[in-house]
Amino acid sequence: MGKVTESKKIESCAHLNYNAIVENNPKQPEYKAWDLALNLGFIIVIPIVLFALAGRFADKYFNSSPWFLLVGILVSIIVTTILVYRKIKTII
Repeated sequence: MGKVTESKKIESCAHLNYNAIVENNPKQPEYKAWDLALNLGFIIVIPIVLFALAGRFADKYFNSSPWFLLVGILVSIIVTTILVYRKIKTII
């Protein structure tokens, strides 16, 4: 057909080498697993801590212990469930 220029050969080789490195890198799935674990950890912990602390402060302010704390924990469970579902949905 046409001539293959030297730059096209280099681009082709670079593309093949990059794919070979990514596909043959045994640590790649491990990093993805650690990344997922770290993300899920933050997704679970942050809402629980924030809503529980907000509930605790509301209980002290309104002198209604432990009702706002329990509501905060319940809301955090709902929020965490939704966030984890969205994260897993993007993976699957």
